[in-house]
Amino acid sequence: MKQLIKEPVVWFMLVAVVLFAAEGAISSRQDAIIINDKVTARITALWTAQMQRPPSEQELEALLNSWVKEEMFFREALRLGLDQNDTIVRRRLVQKYNFMMEEVESQEISQQDLLGYYQRNQDKYHLPERITFSNILFKSQNKATETLATMTNEADWRSLGVATLLPDRYARRSYKEVGYALGTEFASGLAKITDSKWGGPIQSSYGYHLVRIENRLPAEAIPFESIVDKVSYDFLKEQAEANLERSANALRSRYPLVHE
Repeated sequence: MKQLIKEPVVWFMLVAVVLFAAEGAISSRQDAIIINDKVTARITALWTAQMQRPPSEQELEALLNSWVKEEMFFREALRLGLDQNDTIVRRRLVQKYNFMMEEVESQEISQQDLLGYYQRNQDKYHLPERITFSNILFKSQNKATETLATMTNEADWRSLGVATLLPDRYARRSYKEVGYALGTEFASGLAKITDSKWGGPIQSSYGYHLVRIENRLPAEAIPFESIVDKVSYDFLKEQAEANLERSANALRSRYPLVHE
């Protein structure tokens, strides 16, 4: 017996048995599904938020049983590698990671931070030149030109031209907005009119217009006080994108690229 104990192979087998038993004990503990106050509180809170009341004892027991079943299925799916090479799972995990990395504590942002961001990004917070004008639509350029030459009583201008569902007056529109409504060619022609008398005709996608400029408002910055919420949203968005980029840069050393 003493001779047997001295054999190296015997010691190797004993050590292997001990390690196997220890691994089994650890694995058993790791595989345990633990239901504690934290789990119960989270499930109760989710139910309460959805149903607007706390669950009864029977409902809570059913919810916990459902959670245990879901947890078992989830762990078994991971064990079987069902999360591997699945585009939907991959995108969902990446999305959750992005949300986590983009998180910014809004309560830590001061009014001075927002004001500084607003001043650094003035191009984002300004009103372009805006124009108010009346217009009369004609189907032909000749008819528009003839009408302009014979207009005597401007009080009756709304009765001129053809009937249309288009507005006869546009108020405080930027040239970009005018372009969306009547075409870029019309907006360009409108910008060339300098006086407040009837002028034109200017062509649009609908026909030919006689135009009278009523008012022009110069480009101006939007006051900070009136768009604090918008500035705050933009600032948080920029900070979130910066956090995500910093995370990506930090991970590049952990996951080097290999081109094969």
